[in-house]
Amino acid sequence: MKLIKDYLIPYAKTGDIIFISEKMVAITQKRSIPIKDIKPSWLAKNAVKFVYKNPGGLGIATPWTMQMVIQEAGLPRFLFSSFIAIIAKPFGRTGMFYRLIGQKAKAIDGPIPHAMPPYNECVTLGPNNPQKIAKQISKNWDMMR
Repeated sequence: MKLIKDYLIPYAKTGDIIFISEKMVAITQKRSIPIKDIKPSWLAKNAVKFVYKNPGGLGIATPWTMQMVIQEAGLPRFLFSSFIAIIAKPFGRTGMFYRLIGQKAKAIDGPIPHAMPPYNECVTLGPNNPQKIAKQISKNWDMMR
């Protein structure tokens, strides 16, 4: 809240809308994990071989992000989502894994070179309780003004 008070309040006007990235919220919740602290399982290392490598970002195409997907979604959901994706792909149905894995797993951001250090070497999970956080920020915003 100190950042908002120091850097936003002096410039904000009535009716302004504040946008705060989910990544920033996750970082403040200590949900950004250095890749050196993540030990990818055999499953994570092999599952990445089947992930589309998007030129816009790695997504879950690294062993570290895949490991965190397994942990966030849980092994049963991960295996189920993977199985359905494998079955659906020959029929032209792509993206089934992402449709089934769940929001917590879909929100994971992998390490990217252009991110601000040290987060360029971290996997960042989605924030915990994002709706609750948004309401708290809104309430505090009203009190600070």
